[in-house]
Amino acid sequence: THKTTFSRQGCAEKITILEDGTIPQVPVTSCGLNDGPLKAEGSYPAVICCHLTNEKMPHQETKKIEDVMPHITNEGENRFVSEIGNGTRIGYKYFAFEGETQVSVTCRGTAEGVLILSNEEKELGRIQITPSENWNEAGTVIQEKGAHALLLDFAGEGLMDIKDLMFTEKKGN
Repeated sequence: THKTTFSRQGCAEKITILEDGTIPQVPVTSCGLNDGPLKAEGSYPAVICCHLTNEKMPHQETKKIEDVMPHITNEGENRFVSEIGNGTRIGYKYFAFEGETQVSVTCRGTAEGVLILSNEEKELGRIQITPSENWNEAGTVIQEKGAHALLLDFAGEGLMDIKDLMFTEKKGN
């Protein structure tokens, strides 16, 4: 967060301590202590992502990084994922889907391109991104059932910020 190794975002996951005292590897998710996948309904802050990379990010820096790279930041109380550029992947594990769902993001920036939505195995849909100085909403309808990761991959030009992820179940379709 904030492009330094000194600023971290805390996370919490349930652990299991085996009878022999060992603790099996615990995967990091976006669910925290929620007792299972998050419902794919309502709004979630984009900063609950458990995976954020552009595959060129440095791993150990003792100073603030000046290069453009995706990171979590804030403006006052407003927290968001910033500097999302071509090749950035934002991952959320796990959402419980129940069929046809409108998935939207609240975004802003100079970016023009597409956010490709996928799960662990296949593409689910694409959100067209257009430049905007102000926060605006862009979305698409996907078809998914069950608990899955939701991966957002940006392909395009420019940079954007994402503040929220919204889900609206489509009924009667």
